[in-house]
Amino acid sequence: MASSNHRVDLARHAQDESVRVTPAYHPRPDSPLTACGVEQALAAAKNLAADYAGIVYSPLLRAEQTASLFSETSGVPLFAQMSCLSEWRPPSCVYGKTPDEYDDAYRQWRYTRTENPSLAYEDAESLLALHDRAAFAVRELRRLAAENGPLLAVSHKVLLGVIASRSLGPAEAFRRATGEPWAHCEVRTLDREPLIKA
Repeated sequence: MASSNHRVDLARHAQDESVRVTPAYHPRPDSPLTACGVEQALAAAKNLAADYAGIVYSPLLRAEQTASLFSETSGVPLFAQMSCLSEWRPPSCVYGKTPDEYDDAYRQWRYTRTENPSLAYEDAESLLALHDRAAFAVRELRRLAAENGPLLAVSHKVLLGVIASRSLGPAEAFRRATGEPWAHCEVRTLDREPLIKA
């Protein structure tokens, strides 16, 4: 386990506009924070650890906005945008749709994707590719923390869940990530217990 000087904390972004449609909706990459999400981020920022060297974040708008609010409120500098912290990429054909509107082929893939994690549907990211990216993100975060000091990484529920469960393999890590809660603005230390819960 990393020393406290090399700590990496993981935070989910604040609530975004997709919540206005349905909780099962796949947010578009440019989905902004709601007014409630802004309040969540401001409140969470007041409880952040004081020793962060910087904040790194996913390039998706909701994570970038959350990281900016964390930085402005806490005074912790923004370090870098990291593409490896982006959310799992579903096929673009599901954006803006609820599960009952998905096409039959995608529904079938959803039920079989854990049997062959290397298969992707259309332009979606396969579970194996997601798992590999999560492992890469962990290595990069630990390297940055070793070079700079404790970091806060702002990302997304599924990617964060796969990071937390990566030792279980691509299929089971994805099952856990999609099935277990990670509240908006909740902060957990990499490979340890939650610090801030919403």
